[in-house]
Amino acid sequence: MRVLGSIALLAALVGGASAASFQVSFPKSIDADTVSKHKLEVGETCTIEMLPQNSKVTVEPEQLEKEAFPLNNGSCDTAKGAKPWAELFPGADKNFAFATTTSSSSLILKVPPHGDGQGFCFILRDTSTKHTTTYEVTTSGAGKTAVGVITFIGFLSSVFASMHS
Repeated sequence: MRVLGSIALLAALVGGASAASFQVSFPKSIDADTVSKHKLEVGETCTIEMLPQNSKVTVEPEQLEKEAFPLNNGSCDTAKGAKPWAELFPGADKNFAFATTTSSSSLILKVPPHGDGQGFCFILRDTSTKHTTTYEVTTSGAGKTAVGVITFIGFLSSVFASMHS
């Protein structure tokens, strides 16, 4: 019984240990083209500090709270333009709030459960230097996470069982 309690505790810790939420701050300028790759699990977020007044750095797509660029083979695909969040995550609940603006003027982007999406991207562009920072965000579904945790718990169960036999 004590072993099962330990396994449950460890499973809870493993499930919460993968937090990959991240924050994006607008730089004063961008000196080189870069790509920043991130992976978000269901429920994790990307928080974007809103554009400061008179900034020479802009965000694309302009209405990030409503749409983003899709990923194509893991890279940002701007060729066909930005897509609405619901199109990027077709399996998400129709009332899911993909983006929320906070009182501190930040935009929070959330990964939906059951979204079936591959990810999204957005770009910070310096209007003076013409350089960009592209944020490519891949996602994984809740099913993949659950399968991984269940497999891990099964493995731990067999290890603990063999230790106590």
